[in-house]
Amino acid sequence: MFFLCIPQGSTFKITGMIAKQTTVKASSVSNMVSYVLRENGLKHPEEKAQIIFQNALVGEHTDQIVAQMQMALDLNNQRCSLPLFHAIFSLSEGESLNENQELQLAAMIMKEFKLDKNMFLLCKHTSPLSKDHYHAIIVRPPIDGRQVVNLFQSKQRLMNIARKCEMLFHLKQVKTPKTWKQKLKSSNQEKQHWNTRQLQARMDLKNALYKATSILEFITHMQNLGYSLHKGRGLGIVHQSSGIYFKASSLGCSLSKIEKIITFNKKQQKAPMSSSQVAQLERNIALAKRDVNNGTLKSTLHHRDRFMPREVHPTYNNNTSITIETVTKALIDYMISPLKVDIDDVYFGAMGIDESEEKKRLKEKRKVKLSM
Repeated sequence: MFFLCIPQGSTFKITGMIAKQTTVKASSVSNMVSYVLRENGLKHPEEKAQIIFQNALVGEHTDQIVAQMQMALDLNNQRCSLPLFHAIFSLSEGESLNENQELQLAAMIMKEFKLDKNMFLLCKHTSPLSKDHYHAIIVRPPIDGRQVVNLFQSKQRLMNIARKCEMLFHLKQVKTPKTWKQKLKSSNQEKQHWNTRQLQARMDLKNALYKATSILEFITHMQNLGYSLHKGRGLGIVHQSSGIYFKASSLGCSLSKIEKIITFNKKQQKAPMSSSQVAQLERNIALAKRDVNNGTLKSTLHHRDRFMPREVHPTYNNNTSITIETVTKALIDYMISPLKVDIDDVYFGAMGIDESEEKKRLKEKRKVKLSM
């Protein structure tokens, strides 16, 4: 198994103000305030915290602020299961706000969420190693014990605040991502344009994987094709010229699939498959795609239009034997397809890897089901 290490030159850069949010339980108030004020348990000692604005709060230390917030939370009477709202506004690299602009940001948040009677803390984090960003903590139960803060469409409202800040403070501007309702109203031309770009990204991803025998080779191939990579919980792929972001999983090839393909390519480089293993691999692919009827194998070469785009088809004639390159491309194309089949069963089964009798029995059962 490989672990993805992105080189410094291939990091994913976002321009414009980015807004994020989270809601937490009342029991997390101490940890949240401590994190925002950077007083206890510093994870990033180079970061400095500065209080920008407070509403219905007094003091500058964690213990003082937590005690006051706890009083408001006690008035909640279990009416709100997640009474703490945490928002983060992150600036682009090299951008900053002056004191007046920071107060305007606080005023926008106050007005948008109607926080006149709520405890509200806005804090700034600065560091020479990261971008400036702002943390906003809102105690949803008001100090008068009445209606809690309404968070309906809070994500969209935070993004609207970010867009206003970009315009007012002359920051780099980005478009707010469309909601699912807005996507439904998109024109057919926009949808077709998006599908074309997505298909091109999928094709480039395949081409980068065909001969990659290591993660670094894969990253290099993607960079040569004009993409940068971002490693989070999954793998993000960004087209550098247009700035369009794709999830690798949305292109049909999750990070785990990429690792398995690279493992397969690496094994081929060390110990190429025999002709019988190639034939078995081709049969496994055909079984997975249900191209086998009545026990008769239809060669993937005769159905290559369903496996691979024309630009990557190898030239051959009817007398040409099946090559490992052809089957490998068919395998990668199959793995990127949305079919829900056990990938290990397809190619590891053809490579003669040691496995228990129980696993062999289960795989034989699965093959029978696929052939039915």
